[in-house]
Amino acid sequence: EEAQTSIKQMRELRAELWDMRSPRADVAREGKLGFGAWYQALEDIRADPKVARMFLAGTVVAVMQMCCGVSNLVYYSGVVLKSAMSTREAFQLTLLMGLSKVLFLGITLLVFETVGRRFVLLLSCAGVTLANFYLCAA
Repeated sequence: EEAQTSIKQMRELRAELWDMRSPRADVAREGKLGFGAWYQALEDIRADPKVARMFLAGTVVAVMQMCCGVSNLVYYSGVVLKSAMSTREAFQLTLLMGLSKVLFLGITLLVFETVGRRFVLLLSCAGVTLANFYLCAA
């Protein structure tokens, strides 16, 4: 009988937890999750030209970031540096790269609103282009 009481309490607790999730279940039933949400977002983008330009700019930046190879460079830098120098030096250089990334991100955030987003975007594109040419030459 004690075991049945414990099982009953656990079932009640599970029901309470399920009820806490019920707003999400209601949203899903109304079609606001899944494909319906994406469809609505795309409709909103298509309806407003300003939102469409912002979406396009964000998409282009994300695609170009993937195409420039910065993620691969950061991921494999430790392996490449270990083959050229000691493990300690490779770690120190990788740490220096990470710290410089954080430093320049902080500088960008500080001057972002004062010099304008377009200028920062163009400057970063020029910097990435020069860095990629340097990597190709090295």
